Amino acid sequence: MRKRLDKHLDTLEENLLQELSSKAGTCETEINNSLSEIESKTKAAYAVQSNITLLKTMATDVQLFLAIRDIDTSVTTETNWLREFANQHNTDELTLDLNTKPMEDILITKSLGSVRIDCIPNHVPINHLNMKEAQIPREAMCNGIDQIQLYQKIHIQYHNEKTVASCWGISCDNGQMAVKLLTERINLYDTNGLRIQQIKVEESCPHYINDITIAHRHIYYSHPYQNSVFCLGLDGTLIWKYESDFLQHPRGVTTDGYGNVYVVGRHSKNLIVISKDGQNGRELLKCNVTPWSVHFDKHYNKLFSERF
Repeated sequence: MRKRLDKHLDTLEENLLQELSSKAGTCETEINNSLSEIESKTKAAYAVQSNITLLKTMATDVQLFLAIRDIDTSVTTETNWLREFANQHNTDELTLDLNTKPMEDILITKSLGSVRIDCIPNHVPINHLNMKEAQIPREAMCNGIDQIQLYQKIHIQYHNEKTVASCWGISCDNGQMAVKLLTERINLYDTNGLRIQQIKVEESCPHYINDITIAHRHIYYSHPYQNSVFCLGLDGTLIWKYESDFLQHPRGVTTDGYGNVYVVGRHSKNLIVISKDGQNGRELLKCNVTPWSVHFDKHYNKLFSERF
């Protein structure tokens, strides 16, 4: 009787696991297809941005006007594609939900439950601003330094119960601001200055951490005295930690549009690129001077650093 019961339950478990694997494969296929389409459009957008930069520096006003008009038509087409892409629920969040069934009689039960794919709607705001660069005189686009004005929008005081902490590193992305304090904390704020998360850095000597960047819903920072680069989730969860013999005393850190991480090593005098999952890295450049900082311009797809 016991062997019969064990065999029956093993069969039910196997059937449920097969269904779970099948539904998970379906979700993975849909997500990969969506990502493939988005990556293809992203590369095309980078190409258009590069062309616009060249046009502004090399083309005549008439050529610029005609080119911008064609580009605006292409942008409209791609914007319509993006709206249709979102309307087809390709950006929805997919989750797997297990519905279990009560077993009144185990031996006649034919299923332990079922797996269902739930789609959680994800609203993606899409704004299309008509291009007007060709109708703006170039002189009007080049404001002198006397015309630049700053005003304070928000004021944030970093403090705890006893002391006021100074800011040692700051980075903004997609309406969120990550601030590394002199203490062991990283604070996350929204655009109104409201603190939405406080992350405690668990590594030793956290006051040596100055270089920080936020991108792709992750926080990246380098620890020069641990020869390490860290990636955290916005909730403070450690995603990965990267270490290598050819990266010594890492400082400046930045990311590209694909989530790859770039970091410079002061003592190793080089530029390192790390895969977005933190599993692989390689030396891109060796330099003659001691580098401190690096920045990747996602708009123009260019990497900036000191002389190599």
